[in-house]
Parts: sequence; structure tokens; C-alpha cells
Amino acid sequence: MIYIVGPNILLGTIILYLICKLMGIIVCTSYNTNSFAFFKEYCKNRFLHTLVVWWGIYCMYYPPIWLKIQILHPKYFMDLKVGCNNFDQRYILSTGIDTNLFQYSENFIKNKLIYIGRITSEKNLFRLIDLFTLIQDEYTLDIVGFGPTVEDALKFAQAFICTSLNESYGFTLLESLSCGTPIIYPKCPVFEQLYKTYFPQLEYDLDNDNEFINVLKYIKQDDKNL
Repeated sequence: MIYIVGPNILLGTIILYLICKLMGIIVCTSYNTNSFAFFKEYCKNRFLHTLVVWWGIYCMYYPPIWLKIQILHPKYFMDLKVGCNNFDQRYILSTGIDTNLFQYSENFIKNKLIYIGRITSEKNLFRLIDLFTLIQDEYTLDIVGFGPTVEDALKFAQAFICTSLNESYGFTLLESLSCGTPIIYPKCPVFEQLYKTYFPQLEYDLDNDNEFINVLKYIKQDDKNL
């Protein structure tokens, strides 16, 4: 099997798909989740946004659907539903969390908080530091990049903090939940769609210090139930 990923510039990936098909090679691909809504947050020009959505649907999504290429994608949360309603669900390989790696654990270090992810502007880490200064007398905070011990770091934290301005999906939060570690997540469209129904008490407004403090208090009081 060959895994092909990347924007379809100058029909490059379509040509690769066709070559592999002719040679009898099994191919799979993947795309960013919720990318149209994510892009909308950063592009306020309606014409440009419409143009990018059109390009995404007809140059990225439709070709592998027509060619019956396996697509790695969260099955029930996808841009494919936006413009490609009649695609064959059998060719969607649902992505998920490796629960053998991110195993549930009841053991955690009290008052230990964690952030795992890239250090980029959209992750809003300056706000994370500001929020931590409010609680630094009582809590510790680990800021961790990606590596072989991520799952252990998640298991031993009392809560995972996210301060992202926006996300296309946020697999790290799902990995945290898989380890039994509560998430403190900001109000943004993708998180409201994924988590608000199940964990409304863990949501906070990025600009509201009190809401953040209240979520921490809730986790501390109900850590056994969470």
C-alpha cells in the first residue's frame, strides 16, 4: 500500500493515483478534518473562501472518491459531507485513537496540569501562561512537545489545558480523554461540536479568567467521577 498525502497542486496527486491504479497498487490518502470551517476563521473574504472551498471539493475530495481511493478520515465529522454527499462510505477508513497506547489510568499527580502540542501562534500559549499565573501557587504546568512518552505524560496529569484560538479537530484532546484525563477546552466551533454535549462543565471562554478557574474547581471537586 502507498500512502499519498498533500494538496493537489497542478493535478500532481491525481496523476499519482492514476499511475498506482494502472499498476494495481493499493493507495490511501488523508485530508485535514473540518478544514473549510477552520479556514473560514482566518479568511474573512467571502469570495476567497468560496474559491478555496470550490478548489477543495473538486480538486482534493472528488478525485479520490471517483477513483475509489481509501481516505483516512474521522467517519462522522468530515468536509466530505459538505459537497460530496453521495460518496461510498466503504472507502472511508475511520481514524481513531490507539487505546492500547493511550490507556485509561486512575493514577494521576494531584494539581498537575499539562499542555501537549506545537508551539505556534494559533495554539495561543501566551494566554496559557497568563492563565497559569493565576493558579501557580497551587498547580504545576508541564508544556510538552510530541515524543515517545506523551501517553505517560497524559496519564499522570490531573487535567489537560487547551488554549487554541481554533482547531480543525484536536486529536490530543481525544488522547487525553482516552487516558482518563479531563480536558479544559475553549469555546470554538469544533470543540463545541465534539465535546459540549458530553462535557459542558469543562468549557470556558478564553477571555474569561473566572470561567477557567471554575472549570479547575469543578475538576478538583469531581476528579473521581471524571
